[in-house]
Amino acid sequence: LLVISHTSKEAKSWIEMPDKNAEQRNDAEVTKNIIIGLIKEVLSNHQTMFSNSLVLKAGCKLLGAFPAFLIDGSCESDRGKYSLLVPALNYFLLALRKDLSVSRSVTTGIKSVCVVCEKALTLDNEASNILMGLSKFLTEVHIELEDQLLIAESVTRVFVSVEGSKASDLVGEFSAPLLQMLVLNLNAEWNSEGICKSLQIIGQIVRFLDTPVTYDGCHSSNKLLGHLIPILDQVFMTCKENEPIMCQFFSLVERVMSSLRMVPNIQNLLPSFLGTMFECYAVTHFPCCLDCMKVAVEIFCSEVGETAEHFKELFRRVCAETFNFVKQGHPPNSIHNLIASFFSLAYRYLLYRPSQILLGPDLPIIVELATVCLDTGAESLERESSRAVLLFVGKLAQQSKTIFEEYTEEIDKILLGKGGRLCGLILRAIALGSPSMLWANLIDCLYLLLNEYLQRAQKEFVKNWVMATVYDPSITAALSVQDRQNVAEAIIRLAIESKQRFKALMLDFAKICNHLMTADGLLAYYI
Repeated sequence: LLVISHTSKEAKSWIEMPDKNAEQRNDAEVTKNIIIGLIKEVLSNHQTMFSNSLVLKAGCKLLGAFPAFLIDGSCESDRGKYSLLVPALNYFLLALRKDLSVSRSVTTGIKSVCVVCEKALTLDNEASNILMGLSKFLTEVHIELEDQLLIAESVTRVFVSVEGSKASDLVGEFSAPLLQMLVLNLNAEWNSEGICKSLQIIGQIVRFLDTPVTYDGCHSSNKLLGHLIPILDQVFMTCKENEPIMCQFFSLVERVMSSLRMVPNIQNLLPSFLGTMFECYAVTHFPCCLDCMKVAVEIFCSEVGETAEHFKELFRRVCAETFNFVKQGHPPNSIHNLIASFFSLAYRYLLYRPSQILLGPDLPIIVELATVCLDTGAESLERESSRAVLLFVGKLAQQSKTIFEEYTEEIDKILLGKGGRLCGLILRAIALGSPSMLWANLIDCLYLLLNEYLQRAQKEFVKNWVMATVYDPSITAALSVQDRQNVAEAIIRLAIESKQRFKALMLDFAKICNHLMTADGLLAYYI
């Protein structure tokens, strides 16, 4: 069984290969019939198959390896011929009940069958009933989460392919035990792990509800959403100060917004979702609230009118709350995850709603916060938060090459004032021992700053940004006085001439300053 399962790809390729001669076609047909015969033997001989875990597992792998043959093969009974789908599903079901050690092979096999045989399963009422029965495994504590996620995905894939309102009924019925368990956990002395698990599985179901809305307004999510939204409100009111639960809560909200974005009801729920995100953030300052906001900005970027105003007001309030939180004794180097999420959100606003950030009153404070985040000492720069800050600053500097050109005056007013400090902090970080994983981000941001302003009227002013730092012997102690002058000139020249050579120069500069190579390596850039 294992040998055939492991060679399934080759066997299927041989059977399905076009342009075979008569002998090859005959051999392929014989091979297919042998495999179908073996599948029938597995499905009919439960006593042998269920006597040993390894044999049981091998049988599951075989069924999952050849799902299409479950339709092609047929069995005889009093009711005539029928496909092997129902016996196969029953085999999986019995295996899951009998021996949890084979659960991953079972759930992987179920997924394979559901993906390949989706249409055939929807046409077979008995098969649909077996799939519906799998819902009870979503609430059993002894089943691993990964297996429950595979079951949720597999069954949802089949049910959403049913025509009309029946898909909504099937999805609603399948998810009902899970929703009931979530409510029970909330009403009892709830445990974080149980609620998180339920939210994750519901999120997996929602993920695969991304289907078109029918002409009469039906959608596969209608029944589920009708029951889910009130329960989400209850989860939020009960658990909003529990970070693990809120992470899964907002992850589910993200799934709802992304998978169901075309459902009219989601547009109506958006103001409530945004309000929930900010309410939680204002109380707890969990980064997951900001992560959910950035997904919302990206998904609903084309919305105008009242929705656009909701996003504008949201960002204004988030900025005010974040700035106050930092001022109240939470320096950036103590809240790395929050800083990373905040600047990722600001970056999304630059991409999708530029006017709301570039014409707003908060941009100068955001750039000031960026400089504070980079001014924590080169060796103490944290990767993700620093990377988010550098991506934001670099994108802001890219004004003449992007849609930001119409906001040049506003951006110049800020970056020309803060550019010298930012440039100095980046060069200092490169030279004084920042994590090497950050070098590429530091260099990219520096290039975008210099490339933008060295080609404009402020060229001489901007040159001083570079020279002030490179000439400082406390920063570039590994270079001679002449080398400092040569490096500064090369940085200024290559920032205009060649991005590739600029990056190579800065990488060598970093290695020399951090004693990973000698200054001789810079000679090629002076010629």
